[in-house]
Amino acid sequence: MEVIPQAVDVSRFHPAPANRALRASLCVRPDEPLVGIVGRLDPDKGAHVLVEAMAQLDGTLARTGLAVVGRAFGDPSYADWLRRHARSLLGDRVRFIEPIEDVASLYRCLDVLVSASYAEPFGLTILEAQASGVPVVATEGGGVGEFVDRDTGLLVPPGDAVALATALERMLTSADLRSHVVSSARARVEATYDLSRRAEAFAYIYRQVSGEG
Repeated sequence: MEVIPQAVDVSRFHPAPANRALRASLCVRPDEPLVGIVGRLDPDKGAHVLVEAMAQLDGTLARTGLAVVGRAFGDPSYADWLRRHARSLLGDRVRFIEPIEDVASLYRCLDVLVSASYAEPFGLTILEAQASGVPVVATEGGGVGEFVDRDTGLLVPPGDAVALATALERMLTSADLRSHVVSSARARVEATYDLSRRAEAFAYIYRQVSGEG
């Protein structure tokens, strides 16, 4: 049996300077740190846990912005509640953004990407952010542990707002940590999760099955 992992286009998702106009549309204070979460708005994605973690940041980090990028999935009641809950805890520090086509540029506007899912089968947004040079804080479980570890990001238990706040504080206050996980994650993406390598792996299997060698 041959296992071929998911992959990303590293020519599209790569480190680059942030688009200042786009960043300004994601937050009220573009010069302050910006955390983002990208995905559908449903309880399993844990955006409410991130909101509660953000509310625990203090000191200079209390001005950190949050961009929630996604739209309601299924019953809209959770998304409506999430917006009210976020604004009651974070005020103008939070913005809700509809998905945009140029998601690679969106990632580069973030200082940290968070995946707060209770169970994530794989986590493609995490891989895209890592390829884009963005440090990641993610919840444990599912396939995330295949490419997020102590060298490539920070992991926390699902549903634990205190642990998530602690991890965010570590990531946002340590330039050395951010530099290490960004370089390690990008190197791993290029070595293992590059879309061209995935295509080559499929082509090799097809040639073997068809008898072409």
